[in-house]
Amino acid sequence: MRLDFGVSVDVCATKSPSFRVALGLVAALAFVAALAFVAALAFVAALVAAPAAARAKGPGCSPTRHAVAHHARGLIAKPQPPVPPVPCGMQTGYAGGESAIAVTNSRAVFYAPAVQATGGIRAQYFLGGNSGFARSTDLGRTWRFVLPISPNLDVPSNPLGRPGWPAWDQIDDKFYLDRGTGRLFWADPDLPSEAVIWTDDDGATWGYSLLPVGFGGEWTQVTTARPRTSRPSGYPTVVYACGEYDSVGRDVSSALEGDLCQKSLDGGRTWVVAGQGMFGSPTATHPQCGGKQESPNFSPWAAPDPEGRLYELLFCAQNTFLLRSDDEGATWPIHARVPFEIPHVGPGNTGSAELRTDARGNLYLAWTNPGNPDPNGGYAPGRLYLSTSTDAGRSWSRPLDVLAPGVQGLRTHFGT
Repeated sequence: MRLDFGVSVDVCATKSPSFRVALGLVAALAFVAALAFVAALAFVAALVAAPAAARAKGPGCSPTRHAVAHHARGLIAKPQPPVPPVPCGMQTGYAGGESAIAVTNSRAVFYAPAVQATGGIRAQYFLGGNSGFARSTDLGRTWRFVLPISPNLDVPSNPLGRPGWPAWDQIDDKFYLDRGTGRLFWADPDLPSEAVIWTDDDGATWGYSLLPVGFGGEWTQVTTARPRTSRPSGYPTVVYACGEYDSVGRDVSSALEGDLCQKSLDGGRTWVVAGQGMFGSPTATHPQCGGKQESPNFSPWAAPDPEGRLYELLFCAQNTFLLRSDDEGATWPIHARVPFEIPHVGPGNTGSAELRTDARGNLYLAWTNPGNPDPNGGYAPGRLYLSTSTDAGRSWSRPLDVLAPGVQGLRTHFGT
């Protein structure tokens, strides 16, 4: 589907649950290429509401925007669905960058960062203090500023604007919603370490913790999985935070590029780092790499399966490998080779793919080729490919080119 106001999202009518999940992944990847506009946010929220006729009357919805169903390689489906979805989009009223979106179990929509005006200028800056979240509980019709780890009251403004989350970096941050419990997590590279916060009540109250290893970390992403070797207390699953352990060193030498997973057994209140293995340089080695440099994915999200096993990507010796941890992140042996040419030309030779799982344990892999994850590198329009595995990564479906009709290519240097 092409949204005529600047965001491209792919939708194809299908009865396959697995394909619908795959399309959701593709939509997320397409969205990050145009994160200046929040149309995809409203689109996701509007799809939760039911009939197409009703959606056309919702906030930001217009039946004059055409949704086009298509097959792989941009081939337009014929005939088109008789009642196509209606694209919807609106502004939150806040500035943002490298944005993240989450929809809670109660259908509240969160958008981050929501950057307030500072000195009359709506601009994001480091060594923060002017950002938080934008939240909508009416499908995007209205938005309210949410200040994390506070009573969430209206804070008096000052000449520099209203105080916000005191983060040093308001980008590279990620939401994760635990559908089983409804808890919404958010991770931020903060001082003195990486902060993880969470809410169980749509942002009215927040919990807060710091990772043992975190400063210099980037792209930390939270996920939850069934316990395999531990006994959680006060929370039903193991909470993981995986990310680059030293993005500063990475920019100096690719030999310092590596990822680390840390875990919590109490819902994010405290964290364990001892025994959690690194993958990528400089300490982890796998014989399949033949002594060559090992690089992780640029978006280090540990994808869990129903048994609590974690999957990640590793790049070395011109190959892409699938790592699997069966012991809650303590070790990361190579599980299988991924039979596709996936570029790893990002900072520190990191890869630019996205790996996800569903409730049945199916794997979804999306990537662009040529890859463009390095914001300081040259640009080449990349095609967007999608493949799935139903046997834990031992075999993969034929890759599909899933760009929408008329879209020349994508450039993205980060994941979703």
